[in-house]
Parts: sequence; C-alpha cells; structure tokens
Amino acid sequence: MQNKHLAQAHSSSLKMLIIVIFILAGVLRLWNLNDRSLIEWDEAYYAGVVKTTNAGFNWLIDKITQQSSQSLQDRLLQEGVSTNFGGKHGFILVALLASMILGFNNQLILIASALAGIATVYLTGKIAEKIFTEHKIQISLISMLLLAVSSIHTYYSRSGFSTSMSVFFVYLGLFFYLNSIDYFSKNDI
Repeated sequence: MQNKHLAQAHSSSLKMLIIVIFILAGVLRLWNLNDRSLIEWDEAYYAGVVKTTNAGFNWLIDKITQQSSQSLQDRLLQEGVSTNFGGKHGFILVALLASMILGFNNQLILIASALAGIATVYLTGKIAEKIFTEHKIQISLISMLLLAVSSIHTYYSRSGFSTSMSVFFVYLGLFFYLNSIDYFSKNDI
C-alpha cells in the first residue's frame, strides 16, 4: 500500500517536472516574440514566399468555387508578394500549412519555429528514454532541461530560419527509427 502511494507521488512529481521544463522552454521561445519584426533578410524572404504561395492557393480555391474572375497575375500583383521561389521547401511547406490554418501574418514564421523548438525539447526526452536503459527517466529530464535552456537552440527557435524546423524533423525521424527498431525486435520481423 505504501509503495503504491510512493509510486503515485513519484509519478506526480515527474509530471510536474516535465510541465515545468515545457513552461521554461515555452517562455524562453515565445516571450515577446511578437515584439520583434522579421529582422534577418532570410526571415522576410521566407515570409514573402509563404504569403505568395498562400495567395496562389486562395486564388485557386476562388477559381474552383467561381468566386473570382481575377487572373493569378493580377492577384499576386494585388497582394504585392515575392516571385522568387527558391529556398527551403520543407520549411516553406510547413509554414504554408500553418498559414492555411491560422491565416497569414508576419509572425507566423517565428511562431512555427518556436513551436518546432518546443516540440524538439519533448522529442529529446522521448529519444533519451528509448536509448538509455538505466536511469532513463533522470537522463530524459536532464536532456530535456539542457535543450530547453540551451542558448543556441533558443536563439534559432526564436528566429524565422529553417534551423529549428530542420532539427525537429531530424529528431522526429530518429524517434520513428528507434520506435521501428523496438517494433521489429519485439515482433521478430
């Protein structure tokens, strides 16, 4: 009976510690994020490409639903957007999907990077749990905390660059890879 209460208390304290780490990661990445503009040229470029692509999709939907007779060229000229589509296509696609859900604004690129940074903190803990067999909870919490307060990760998570999104997808791939190893080893496939 006493062991059950200790296990519940331990589980509750671990959950609280994880919540504190996420709050710390969120505050460091989202605090005053809307007070800054797109400072770097690349940030503004990515925002322009997302805005252009979003305008193109909106034009296509208007054409399909016959709500507009405007040409694509006229729509893009009206929106005043970028015509150069080079760059980080995966990052732009994720930002485009976010703009279709949330609507486009200049802070969208920054918010997407910040959320990817916070999600990477979570994935760091899950990967540590998969890799280590002894003390995996403690190692998971320490790794999450270290990444949550890492100045370089916080900097790139607060920027509109593709760096934090790239790190997130690398960690997501590693997480799925480790899960597939577990799955195939348990099922003798």
